[in-house]
Amino acid sequence: MPLDVQVPVETDGWVTTRARNRMLLFKNGLGRMELFETGRVNLYVRKPATQGKAYQLFCDGFFKTQVISDVKVLEACLKSIRFKSAHFVFETKQRLPPLTIRLFDESNGVTVKVGDRSHPNSVEVVAGFMDWAERLERKFDGLFEVKAGFKPLRDDYSC
Repeated sequence: MPLDVQVPVETDGWVTTRARNRMLLFKNGLGRMELFETGRVNLYVRKPATQGKAYQLFCDGFFKTQVISDVKVLEACLKSIRFKSAHFVFETKQRLPPLTIRLFDESNGVTVKVGDRSHPNSVEVVAGFMDWAERLERKFDGLFEVKAGFKPLRDDYSC
């Protein structure tokens, strides 16, 4: 759900980036948020990332700074927060040769990295929610909204 809010730059914690897209950035101990002009908000939660930490980060950036003051609007925004991707690191006892396995990347959104420069003694699993799956989920939710509004002409379906 895109946000339709005006964030004053002088609000505590929000800063304008030097990027050409004029993105606003909010940082605190839980992570950071990026707010784009389109209303899209990206949340980057520090590990161990949980849904509760994502909610708290969002509330710190918008509710505590009084950018959003209506609780009903806040609840609608919190319901729209979706998991996009996660990064898991599993330590091993020895250094591993570098290898990236992208076999399940397009179908399941999982990439396995072994022995790369950032974690030479680890197996990394990057799991993500694919864009095509997100589009299908939105269409599926819209289908149920349309079906919920459908009313038959008669109460019964007998002949």
